[in-house]
Amino acid sequence: MSHFNKKSLIFYAGAIGSVVSLFSVVTAYGEAKLKPPKSITGSYQLQISPQPDCPNLRPSI
Repeated sequence: MSHFNKKSLIFYAGAIGSVVSLFSVVTAYGEAKLKPPKSITGSYQLQISPQPDCPNLRPSI
């Protein structure tokens, strides 16, 4: 009795082939269409004004 059934081998080969082809399509799309935003060289300007109703308002030294 063989553990390698012809139907099982065909099913698993088809499943693996589908996953590989889907991964290839998604990777090609991502490399072609998805681009990262321009670099801002780590300079993030954050301006915070204290709220008048803040109970823990301390003047900075």
